[in-house]
Amino acid sequence: MFGKRNNKLGITYKTSNQEIQKKVENEVNSQIETAYQVFKTRIDRFGVVQPNIQRVPGTGRIQIELPGVKETDRIKKMLQTSAKLEFWEDIIELYAIKGTQDGKPPLEGSITEAAVNVDPINPSKIMVDMQMDQDGAIKWSSMTKKNQKKPIAVVLDDLVNEPIENGRSQISGNFTQQEAEDLVDVLKSGKLPARATIVQAEVVGPSLGSENIQNGLISALAALLVTFLWLYINYGRSEFGFVLTLPGIAGMVLTLGMSVDANIITNERIKEELRKGKSVPQAVSDVQFRKWQFALGGIAALFHDVIIVLGVFSLFDNILPFSLEIDQGFVAAILTVIGYSINDSVIVFDRIRENLKTHLHMSRLELFNTSLNQVFGRTMNTSVLTFMTVLVMFIFGGEIIRGFMFAILIGIGFGTYSSIYIASSLTFDLLKDSKDKTVK
Repeated sequence: MFGKRNNKLGITYKTSNQEIQKKVENEVNSQIETAYQVFKTRIDRFGVVQPNIQRVPGTGRIQIELPGVKETDRIKKMLQTSAKLEFWEDIIELYAIKGTQDGKPPLEGSITEAAVNVDPINPSKIMVDMQMDQDGAIKWSSMTKKNQKKPIAVVLDDLVNEPIENGRSQISGNFTQQEAEDLVDVLKSGKLPARATIVQAEVVGPSLGSENIQNGLISALAALLVTFLWLYINYGRSEFGFVLTLPGIAGMVLTLGMSVDANIITNERIKEELRKGKSVPQAVSDVQFRKWQFALGGIAALFHDVIIVLGVFSLFDNILPFSLEIDQGFVAAILTVIGYSINDSVIVFDRIRENLKTHLHMSRLELFNTSLNQVFGRTMNTSVLTFMTVLVMFIFGGEIIRGFMFAILIGIGFGTYSSIYIASSLTFDLLKDSKDKTVK
C-alpha cells in the first residue's frame, strides 16, 4: 500500500496494523459521507418529495427510499453515475489519448455551473454548457490553446474549435432533453468519491408500501383507542361534543391528539364558569382575555421550544438510526410544536388571569404558585395524552415519518416545561413591574 504513487493515507513500512486499519476505516467513512451528500443533492435536484436517505451503520451502504418515483431506471442511472469529468489530449481521435507520467489527466473538471442548451445552427441538437472554477478555467484555457483545432478527449469526446479563455465548454452528443437535464444535475451535484453500485432495489407500491400502510393503520387504531378511552374517563358525562378530523394516517393521529388538547382547554374552562351559575354565552365570553405581558411570555416560550428542537436535531444528526433532516416534514413538526405550546401556555395563563381577579388578598408570588399548582394536573393530562398519541406513531408509523414524530415528541416535552417555568416566570416579572394592576 505504501509503495503506490498516491499514498494519501500516509502509510509506511513502520505503520502498525492497527494504525492501517484505523486509517482505512476513516477513509472509507469519509468517502461514504461524501457519497451521502452527493446523493442528497442529486435527489433534491430530481424533485422527489420527502426522500428518506440514511447510512446503514457497519455496512458501507446507503439506504434510499423515494416515495412516488415512477422512472426507476432513470433514478438508478443518476445515482450510479460517477460524474468524474476528465480532459485528455488526443493522439488519434477515438483511439488513443496522450498519457501522463503520474497517470492523472491534465485536467479534471471542477464544475461550478451547468445548463442545457441547443445548437443555434441545428436546434434539434441538445448540448450541455459547463462553467469551471478558477483553477480549472486557467488549465482549460492553456490546454485548449495548445490543442486548437484538435480533438480533446472529454467524457463525450468533445471537439475544441477555438481557444476557450473563461472556463466555458460544451458537451454535445445524441442527447434527449431529459438525458441532458440529468447530466446537468449530475455535474452540478459533484462527483462520487468511488463507484456506486445498487446492491438491492425494490418497488414497494404506489404510496407508502404495504408494510408501512399496515403499521400506520395499527398505530392509528391504537392511538384512536387510547384517545377515546381518555375522553370517556374524563368527559363522558360532561355533555360536550368533540370534533376530530381525519386528513390522513399521520395527520389523523396527530389531529386526534391536538383536537383533544383544544377540547380539554375549552371545555374545562366553560365547565368551571357554568358551575358559578353563569349562562353559556357569559361563560364563553369570560374565558377570553387580552394582556401584552401574557403575550410576551408566550412568545418567549415559543422561541425556547423551537430552538430546543433545532438543537436536538443538530446534536443527534448522524447519531440516531433514523433521518433527522431539516425538510418539509421538519417544518410541519415545528409548526405543530408551536401550536401545541401556545395551547399549553393558554391553560396556565388563563388560570393566572382568573386568580388575579378573584384572589386580591394574595401576593403576586403566592398567586402565581397557586395558579400553577391548580393547572398542573390538567396540563400533565393534556401533555401525557398527546405524547402517548405521538409515541405510538413514532414506534409503529414507519421510517419515513420517524424524524417528524421525533421532533414533535421533543417539542411536547419541552413545550410543557416552557409553559410552566418560562412563560409564567417572564409574565410574573412583567406584571410585577407594570403599574397597571388590572388584568382583563
